[in-house]
Amino acid sequence: MDKQKELAEKQKQAEMEKQKELAEKQKQAEQERQKEAEKQKQAEKQKQQEAEREARLKEQKLAEEAKLKQQEAEAKKLEQEKKLQEQKAQEQKKLQQQKAEEAKREEQAQQAKAEKEKQLAEEKARAEKEKQAALAAEKAKQTAEAEARAKAEKERQAKLAAEKVEKERQAAEAEAKAKAEAEAKARAEKERQAKLAAEAAAKAKAEQERQAAEAAAKAKAEQERQAAIAAAQKAEQERQAAEAAAKAEQERLAAAAAEEARLNNLIKSKTEGAWIRPMGAAQGLKCTIQVKLLPSGDVMDAVVVGSSGDPIFDRSAENAVRKASPLPVPQDKILFNQKYRVFNLSFKPE
Repeated sequence: MDKQKELAEKQKQAEMEKQKELAEKQKQAEQERQKEAEKQKQAEKQKQQEAEREARLKEQKLAEEAKLKQQEAEAKKLEQEKKLQEQKAQEQKKLQQQKAEEAKREEQAQQAKAEKEKQLAEEKARAEKEKQAALAAEKAKQTAEAEARAKAEKERQAKLAAEKVEKERQAAEAEAKAKAEAEAKARAEKERQAKLAAEAAAKAKAEQERQAAEAAAKAKAEQERQAAIAAAQKAEQERQAAEAAAKAEQERLAAAAAEEARLNNLIKSKTEGAWIRPMGAAQGLKCTIQVKLLPSGDVMDAVVVGSSGDPIFDRSAENAVRKASPLPVPQDKILFNQKYRVFNLSFKPE
């Protein structure tokens, strides 16, 4: 009996050694599988990092090209504004030249008018002088005829002739006096007309100079007003552009917030729908998983960074995230890079 018991004990011990050796081999095989899986995981991670780096480089290149196009558009806009300002300046200069030429023509017309008035005054004075001379000649002729008639009737009208001669002498003196006075008056009138013409010319010239100065001042004021209007319009456009940009940014942020909430609900629903509850898992467990996504929504990696305290539950949560791949992602690349390329998922299935 003792030998049988000893033999059974040896067999039992050998069996235990065999099982222990088998367990050790299985453990080593499991460790080898885990190492191989870790190598594959590292290789996939490295491949994903390379893909992310290429995607970032592509996005950076696209952003630089967009920025360059924007700079070219702004430079073109500035060039157009500069040409418009130069065109306006040329038009103002041309308008000033036209006004100066019109003022010069007006001055020449005034001078011609004054000269014409002077010539008319001189011609009028000459005509008056000739008229007086004709009257004097006619008077002399009448006197001669009267003397001839007086001589024929000398004897009969001696006394009357003497009186007539006296009267004629007096008349001649009066006529000569009147003629002298008329000539003096004509000279005075001529001088007055010349003085008036000179004063009118001086006044016209002064008026032209005043109008030219007013026109220049008015043109300058108009130019300054136009410049002020242009500056005000530019400031208003810049203000409106800034307001539009701020409004667009607010709308983008609001839309991004709404999109983020929608995507978070979809991701929660999809990951929890892919979850298989482990046997014996307690209710109310929760863990935090760091998720890395591709722009397509494919899950690159899912690692528990906040444990629930139950390793089996944690692994099931990681598997659920991987199983739910691809996850919903936003169309907005900025929102994806900021919120969904790498993010923490609170996994708490109800």
